[in-house]
Amino acid sequence: MGGAVNLGGALVTGALSVAGKNKSEREYYRAMAQAADKQAALQEAASKRQAEYIFRSAAQESTRLQQEYTAAQSAQKAAFAANGLGQSATVQQIMQDSRWNLLTDQQTLRQNTADELYENNLSALLGVQAKRDEASQYRSLSSRLSGSFLSQYLQRLFNVFSY
Repeated sequence: MGGAVNLGGALVTGALSVAGKNKSEREYYRAMAQAADKQAALQEAASKRQAEYIFRSAAQESTRLQQEYTAAQSAQKAAFAANGLGQSATVQQIMQDSRWNLLTDQQTLRQNTADELYENNLSALLGVQAKRDEASQYRSLSSRLSGSFLSQYLQRLFNVFSY
């Protein structure tokens, strides 16, 4: 009789041990999945802030280029007028060259901004996707643990009877 009670106690203890272990592991993996989701959301928000910063910086640089051009153009006009050059072909060519320099600088700025935004968005996309994949893997582990309780219990039961 005492052997049957001991065997029953061992079975119950084994089942509780496996259930407790599975529950704590499931909770751990769920917490890890939540943390990965949170990191993905934070990375996404940081990418949006970075994109806004890139746009603002480009706008400020464009304004600075335009102001420099306007100042240079005014100075050139004043210098030409002071020297009595007026509207000669050389003066017109110099003014066109100044305008051309502004346009090429602005085009370079637009291209650099587009490149920065592309890199920012790609980096964010890959980072967020990696974190979401990580969260998915943790969820998968958690769900596999909940389905394996019976198999772990039966394995323990088999081990008790194999002594």
